[in-house]
Amino acid sequence: MPPKWSKDFLKRHEEDIDWVLTQFKGLNSALLELASTIIYSDREAVAKSESLSIDVLTQRIQQIKPRFNEAQIRSTILDLRRRGLLSAVTSQEL
Repeated sequence: MPPKWSKDFLKRHEEDIDWVLTQFKGLNSALLELASTIIYSDREAVAKSESLSIDVLTQRIQQIKPRFNEAQIRSTILDLRRRGLLSAVTSQEL
C-alpha cells in the first residue's frame, strides 16, 4: 500500500498531472525529450527577456540535441507554439 504522503501529493497535483497527460499523450520518449528541451530553452529566453525566431530556437536546440533533425525540431516548435506552450518565439513567423 502506498504511503499516505504519496496519496496526498497525487491529490494535490491531480489537475496538473491530468493536464500533462492530456497535452503530451501519445508522444514517445524521444519526442518528450525534444519537447522538454524546447520548452526549457524557451523559458530561459523569457527569463532573459529574449524574443527568438523559429530559426534561432531551432539552431539552439540542434546544438543541444544534434540527433534531432531541423524538420523534427521545427515541427515540434510549431506544435508547442500552437498549444500556447512557448512564449519567446516571435509570432510573425507562424
